[in-house]
Amino acid sequence: MAKKSKAHKQAAAAANSAAAEVSAEKDATGGASSGVTRNKGRRRHLGPVQSQNSEVDFTVRASSFQGLTSYGDVMVGNRAFEFYNERDVADYIQIPWDEVDHVAASVMFGGKWIPRFAIMTKQNGNFAFSTRDNKATLRAIRKHVPADRLVRSLSFLDVVRAGVHGIVRRVTRRG
Repeated sequence: MAKKSKAHKQAAAAANSAAAEVSAEKDATGGASSGVTRNKGRRRHLGPVQSQNSEVDFTVRASSFQGLTSYGDVMVGNRAFEFYNERDVADYIQIPWDEVDHVAASVMFGGKWIPRFAIMTKQNGNFAFSTRDNKATLRAIRKHVPADRLVRSLSFLDVVRAGVHGIVRRVTRRG
C-alpha cells in the first residue's frame, strides 16, 4: 500500500469536513435548505448544482444585477426561482417560493415595457434580474407568488417627490 502525502491527507480532510457541513445543513433543515442559496464562488464547489425544482414552468436567458452583472439562465419552477451563471457553475442563486416576500417590477410606458424586476426576500435581501421576456417571466412567477405580492416599483419622479416630502416634514418639525 502506497503512503499518502501530507498535502493529499489535508485535501481529503478538507473535502470530508465540507461534505459534513453540507450534510449537517441538510439534517438541520429536514433534507433541503429552506433559505436562499447563493454561491458566488466563495466556497469550494463540491459538484454539480442540484436544482430545488422537480418541475420547470419557464426558462429564459437573463442577467443578474448582484455586484457585477452576470449572465445566465433563469428557471421558474414549482419550488423555487433559480438563476444559473452561464460561465461559472459555482455562481448561482436559488430562492424558494416560501422565502419570497414580494416582487417589484419597473414598469414603463403604461405597462408596455418592463426593463427589470427585483425579488425581495424575507431574510436575505433583494435580488435584481432582467430577462429577455420580463412579462412572461413575471407571469410564470405569478403562479407561485400571490397577486398582492407583485407590485410596481416607484418611478424616478415618485422617489424624488417622496424625498422632497420627507425633507419638508423634517424641517417643519424642528421649527
